[in-house]
Amino acid sequence: MSIIDDIKSVAKTIQQAGNIELYQKILDLQGQALEVVEESNRLRNENHELKEKLKIKEQLKHERNSYWLESNGKNDGPFCSRCWDVDKNLVRMHPGGNPAYYHCPNCKAGSVLVKPELDPPVMTQNYHNFE
Repeated sequence: MSIIDDIKSVAKTIQQAGNIELYQKILDLQGQALEVVEESNRLRNENHELKEKLKIKEQLKHERNSYWLESNGKNDGPFCSRCWDVDKNLVRMHPGGNPAYYHCPNCKAGSVLVKPELDPPVMTQNYHNFE
């Protein structure tokens, strides 16, 4: 039985006994107990989220203007460095027209050179006249 159930049981007994003043105090106590339970649940969830972010932070590696998750010897990513650095949100970046450049769908950071090996070098023509 939970504390809330115990309070309800006591309140019912007091109500049947006809002690209105004590019954009102028990109802107030029940409201306070509900607030404590809700706060406990909120803190438990917040603690879980913080532990998950800490776990992610330990696996993150900043490389090539973005973050990558190292897990089981593999790199997963790229993830937006702005979204993680500012908001601690791990947002996967999307490739643009050039497969070497990625952008963030969340903060709209764009044209981040993530895969330089896919960026072909610019070819220039030699305009020297060798006559």
